[in-house]
Amino acid sequence: FEPAVVIIMPGTNDTKAKNWKFKEQFVADYQDLIAQFQKLDSKPRIFLCDPCPVLKSGAYGIVNSGLQAEIPIINKLAADLELGVINIHDAIGGPVAKNPHLLPDNVHPSAQGYTILANAVFKALTGEDYNGPSTIAPPPAQRKPAAAAKN
Repeated sequence: FEPAVVIIMPGTNDTKAKNWKFKEQFVADYQDLIAQFQKLDSKPRIFLCDPCPVLKSGAYGIVNSGLQAEIPIINKLAADLELGVINIHDAIGGPVAKNPHLLPDNVHPSAQGYTILANAVFKALTGEDYNGPSTIAPPPAQRKPAAAAKN
């Protein structure tokens, strides 16, 4: 593959206690991953992403404190390597504060949550807002049933 753009978003799984015990290796491992893309003949633009937020007490061993520790590391690495940063954490964090159904299991985005993430990536790549779906619908359980069609 010879990509023009590479977007790297470390999973929140990196901050699980069993994985985050290797925190001291995180930067070196991340630098190695980035270097593999920097060596490509296509010389892609590389963006690092802050991770998606975690709600409440998290889930699957993933907690917000680990993410908060990871974010400054990612931002410093991007600055040191002169790479772009896409702030996924804040892009979805604001809407999630008002619409927690965007992270239904407190960790993974819903389809609408992923749309918000895609919009943040689009803006980072193009400098423009995406003019596609922009409304956040309530979860199905909170929607009013559609009126029955009359024959």
